[in-house]
Amino acid sequence: MWAWRAIALDRGKDGKGAPAAYPAHRGSLLVLDDYAALLWTQGNAPEAAAGRGYYKEGVGIPRPLLLRRWLGTSPAESISAEVLGLSKMNFNNDALYDLLPVTIKYAGILAQVVKRMPRLQARPYPLRLFI
Repeated sequence: MWAWRAIALDRGKDGKGAPAAYPAHRGSLLVLDDYAALLWTQGNAPEAAAGRGYYKEGVGIPRPLLLRRWLGTSPAESISAEVLGLSKMNFNNDALYDLLPVTIKYAGILAQVVKRMPRLQARPYPLRLFI
């Protein structure tokens, strides 16, 4: 488990940094190496509040997701943009975003539904039947 946290700093009048009123921005990316990066899917989203700070969780310091590339050559920026998009796709609530991408969240829900089924035939099923 990654114990990384991030806060935003505001430049004070004396030129030194001081903790900002809101955490690091949602979408902040820290590239660790050629294969791993940290992405904050939670955080300050001022575009949701007409330029003012907005942090959905209200309090606390958000934790990042560890993105690890096992195959391919896509840069961390394009992978993180896709993950950020997927973290906004849960249309079953009115939240601005979720911590995890919708694909991971629904995979967990699907696993719970399938586990409770007495018998499942070995044929393809449309995902919409499980949502």
